[in-house]
Amino acid sequence: MKTDNDIKTKTTKAPITETISAATKSAQIISTETIRENIANYLVRKEEWIFVGIILAFSLATTESALWTDYLTRVARYCIELSPILVLKYFQPVLTKRFSRKILTVLWLIVFVVYPLSTLTIDLQNPQSAYFLATESDIFMVCAIAEILLLFNQSFKNIAPLKGGLEKLGMDGIILLFMAVISIYLGLLGASDLALWSERNALSHPIRFAVVWENFGSFISLVLQFFCLYFAGFILYWVNRYILVKRVLIQRGGIVYLFSVLFSVALLYPLLTAAFLLLPINQMGEPIIPAEAADPFDPINGRVAMAIMLVSLPVILVVHWHKKNNQLIAVEKQKSVAELELLKQQINPHFFFNTLNNLYALCLKKSEQAPEVVLQLSELMRFVVYQGQQSTVSIQEEIKYIEDYVNLQSLRLRNKLDFTLNKSIDNNEAPIAPLLLIILVENAFKHGIEPSIEKSELSITITLEDNQLIFCCVN
Repeated sequence: MKTDNDIKTKTTKAPITETISAATKSAQIISTETIRENIANYLVRKEEWIFVGIILAFSLATTESALWTDYLTRVARYCIELSPILVLKYFQPVLTKRFSRKILTVLWLIVFVVYPLSTLTIDLQNPQSAYFLATESDIFMVCAIAEILLLFNQSFKNIAPLKGGLEKLGMDGIILLFMAVISIYLGLLGASDLALWSERNALSHPIRFAVVWENFGSFISLVLQFFCLYFAGFILYWVNRYILVKRVLIQRGGIVYLFSVLFSVALLYPLLTAAFLLLPINQMGEPIIPAEAADPFDPINGRVAMAIMLVSLPVILVVHWHKKNNQLIAVEKQKSVAELELLKQQINPHFFFNTLNNLYALCLKKSEQAPEVVLQLSELMRFVVYQGQQSTVSIQEEIKYIEDYVNLQSLRLRNKLDFTLNKSIDNNEAPIAPLLLIILVENAFKHGIEPSIEKSELSITITLEDNQLIFCCVN
């Protein structure tokens, strides 16, 4: 038989367990978010990890055995050889604050130019055998290229025309531009040794610009034909993005989308392959299509087309999500701006109408306070006309506006108002939307102080700490 104590004990255990479970989940979420935020901040603020990535890539490419000891030895060796670069990049934020641009330029030249050249040993009998004492010259060249790209990125990332040009170019334009660059590069390699390409469809490793100039017509032809090869894949991507994903997947779901992909691949890959086989590049050597033989109906060609469809799907979905998210953010921003403008329109006419009425009453009484009221009103109107039309003002200016408003009202209510203002501001230049706080003060006068017959109190407390604003208006 259960007693009342047993029942009470069981009923009190559940909330405690739920509380502990909720606290554990909350701690896990906070821990995960903290780790994720720390990693993201490191990748954004630091740059030495880029060169560590280059070291890892070169270690993987040059390790000849399957032993971890060989790989880690290669990583350690590259880290020692590139230690000046790693140290400079690690302390770069500190150095930028402490030293002038001239000193930083000298340090950069020492690390990325003087140091690599100092390790260079040239055999006077055979100058082409130049090599770096401890490592291959390629890794220094790649590090220098990476640093130059970082400098360009820092210089041009905030240039409005460049950012606008990339946005106008869009994803399709960027893909076509990348295809053009790769086609030009392959054309340079192919024109550098046409015999090698005609013999076994192999590309020359070095680019011989003198030979390319002699075979300039063949170079242009190869570039255009390589671009046509990639453009066949671009057609599959275009169909997938603008027809299959945008219409079929969104409106009919995943099953119908998969059937549409199969249908599109079966329809297009023989046509695209047959069209590409008509190009002269296929008569120079073996046809450069996925199938070994010149067979447009070979299923291997269809597998490549299917792979293009499936690989491009996540990219297309991310682009669509990003575009949709930007549209929602733009709509929310426009809504906030419209609401703020509406709020300003509601505040200003009401306030100035009451103030002019008060000024009219003081003028009828020929009060000595009238000139002071005119001066206060002019200061308030100047703020509304100029600062009030800006997107943000400093918190110091907004507080000054509130003080002028209260002083103006106090001239009329001096005998019935006890006003106190407490401020604790750690940054007087912190931005805030103008005329955002005055509505609370105005309502305190309109609905609390003015109708009151007895003496009233108004207390305003403004606290700004760590970019967090607390505004308290009590009447």
